[in-house]
Amino acid sequence: MNNIDINYILDQLEKEFPDAKIQLNYKTPFQLLISIMLSAQSTDIQVNKTTAKFYDYINSPKDILDIGLDNFKEKIKSIGLYNSKGNNIYKTSNILYTQSLNLSKNDIKNNLSIIMYEKYGYMISDNLYELIKFPGVGEKTAKVFLSEYYKIPTMPVDTHIHRIVNRIGIVKTKREVQTSKILEEIIPNNRKNKAHQLFIFFGRYQCLAKNPKCKNCLFNNICQYYKNL
Repeated sequence: MNNIDINYILDQLEKEFPDAKIQLNYKTPFQLLISIMLSAQSTDIQVNKTTAKFYDYINSPKDILDIGLDNFKEKIKSIGLYNSKGNNIYKTSNILYTQSLNLSKNDIKNNLSIIMYEKYGYMISDNLYELIKFPGVGEKTAKVFLSEYYKIPTMPVDTHIHRIVNRIGIVKTKREVQTSKILEEIIPNNRKNKAHQLFIFFGRYQCLAKNPKCKNCLFNNICQYYKNL
C-alpha cells in the first residue's frame, strides 16, 4: 500500500457525501437480504422498482415458499440473472424457514439474533461464515448484510470499490477479496460501515468506471490513476 492516509480519504468523502447510506429499500431483515442478492450486477434503482411491487406481502422466507419458485421468478424478471437469483433466493428461503421450525430462543446465543427471532419468527445469522453457506450469498453480500442490519464493523468490497481504491493507490491488488482484507486492516472499526457507503457514492458520482471526473476530484493531488493520465 502507498503512504495514503485512509482517515484523510474518509474525512474528505464524509464532507462530500454526508448523507451516504444504503439505497436499497427494505422493511424486514429478510427483505434486506433479498435486495442485496438481487443487486448483484444490477442497479439499486432497478432492484427498488422491482421489489416495490411485492414487498407489501413478501416479508419472510415463508412468503417466498408460499408463492412458489416460478411465481417469484416472474416477479423479478426485470432483474439481470433473475433465473439464478430466483433459484438461490428460493433455496435460501427454504433453509431459513426450515431452521425457524426447529429453532427456539435457547438455541440462539446472540442477543441481536434473539431480537430478530422474537420480532420476525426467523433468524438470519450474524456470522459471516454461516451466511456464506446460503445459496447465492457470497462474502460481499454477507458483509453488506452484517454491516447494514447488525452494524457489525466490516468492509464489503465490490468491483466498483475495488476499482476506486486501486485507482487512488490505497491498495494495489488484483482481486476484491484481497482488497477487502487490506481495507479491513487499515480502516478503523468505527468507520468501516460508513466507509463502504462513502466509496459507493464516490464511485457513483465522481470516480466513474468510464470517464471518471478526475479534474474536479477530491483526490487528484494524490491519485495514482490521475498522475498517469
